[in-house]
Parts: sequence; structure tokens; C-alpha cells
Amino acid sequence: MITGIIICLISSLLFTYQMRKDHVKRNVIILFFALGGMIAGVWFIFDALLIKMI
Repeated sequence: MITGIIICLISSLLFTYQMRKDHVKRNVIILFFALGGMIAGVWFIFDALLIKMI
């Protein structure tokens, strides 16, 4: 669960940093991987919560 929180936090910081840049200077690859990292982080958190419930 801690790993998911860390991945989600780092990815969301990268995503917001890229979105604050001008449209021309945004790196689409970093945006793609940051969004994927956020999804993976939420998945890790959700998975840990489900395992604790069982």
C-alpha cells in the first residue's frame, strides 16, 4: 500500500508539472507514463485494501 501511495504521489507530481508547462513544451511521453503510474498506484492501493478485507 505504501508503494502504491509513493508511485501515485510521484506520478501525480510529474503529471501536474508537465501540465503547467506551455502546450508546445509538454512532453507527451512523460504525460503518458505519469498517467499510467497514477493508475498503477491506485491499483496497488486498491489491491492492498482488498487483501486486508479478505
